[in-house]
Amino acid sequence: MKPLLPAVLASLLLATAGASYTNAEYKFTATTPKGWKQLSYPGTLVVFAGAPSGGFAPNINVTVEKLPAGITLKQYEEAGRANMKKVITNFKFLGRRDVTLNGVPAVEQTVTGRQGQFDLYFTQTIAVKSNQAYVLTGTSLQNLRAGLIPVMSGFVKTFTFQR
Repeated sequence: MKPLLPAVLASLLLATAGASYTNAEYKFTATTPKGWKQLSYPGTLVVFAGAPSGGFAPNINVTVEKLPAGITLKQYEEAGRANMKKVITNFKFLGRRDVTLNGVPAVEQTVTGRQGQFDLYFTQTIAVKSNQAYVLTGTSLQNLRAGLIPVMSGFVKTFTFQR
């Protein structure tokens, strides 16, 4: 008997899938979370926001940063985490793991902390490709992170670098 988990995950990803998003400048596509609205926010390429709950809208954003030649994923990851410690009150590093982003070596990390009045959960997938850092960040209220995790996972799984 085959396990049902892959079928359940596939149906969950289909239920959370929305429209296709393409960024022509940085040459990537991803499938947006179903029902989430596309927004702009300074310092990001794109933001997708879900319905607010508890005064906060869960969101996923994508940033791309041009890097000097030779910067490694590990160096970028460590510098980014050091910066997060400075800007997130009550910063707590929950963990990291090596993953891939559309076949490119990447890191997934999770942290919690406070920004303004909100206790937040952050999950990031970071990859370095062609001297550019691609950072996909999902954010929700800490107590609602279980709802963000499958949505962020679906977004990351559909992220594709175009040739």
